Amino acid sequence: MGLKAKGVVSKASPAKTIMLLIFLSSFITFSIFIANGGSAANASGDDVPAMIDRARQFVESQQNEDGSWGSRLAMGDTALCAEGLLWQGGDADALNSALAWLTSSTAANSDFISRKACCIALAGDPATPSQVERDFLAACGHEDGSLSLAPGERGNPLDTAISYPALLSLQEMDKAEAAITYLISSQLEDGGFSSGR
Repeated sequence: MGLKAKGVVSKASPAKTIMLLIFLSSFITFSIFIANGGSAANASGDDVPAMIDRARQFVESQQNEDGSWGSRLAMGDTALCAEGLLWQGGDADALNSALAWLTSSTAANSDFISRKACCIALAGDPATPSQVERDFLAACGHEDGSLSLAPGERGNPLDTAISYPALLSLQEMDKAEAAITYLISSQLEDGGFSSGR
């Protein structure tokens, strides 16, 4: 599988651009926090590229030999780490190893399937996840547009929001539109959302 990390931003859809902005702001905040010994104080804008580079190097150094990150939540951790490295120009060997691990692993819930689908689509292979995983994700959908962690569970805003980018990357536009409609109708008066779990 060939990586397409270069030029991703210029070719990104609006939804991917929004996801990128959210991710980058989180990545930069985390980088500042870690680089300053757990404190965001005293960080200047000039420090940000160096902090991001150190954070990228740290993430790469934590990769397991099999290409994954983490243990119990390896699917989600690996997808998030690989996606971050794709955006930040991570080491090609680390990325290829992570993508190989992701494509050979079966996700067990809608959260992991969604994270896996988004990461692999970003790398340029929207054919993944497998048909079994696509069917599982479809079975997590509900008539009101919500999605749940597993089939038979109640749909909720959290799992719907996590699954929404995957629906886009899998070109499931009708389901994505229904998910957004559900999310809008689920918003609380204060602007927040209940996890619904």
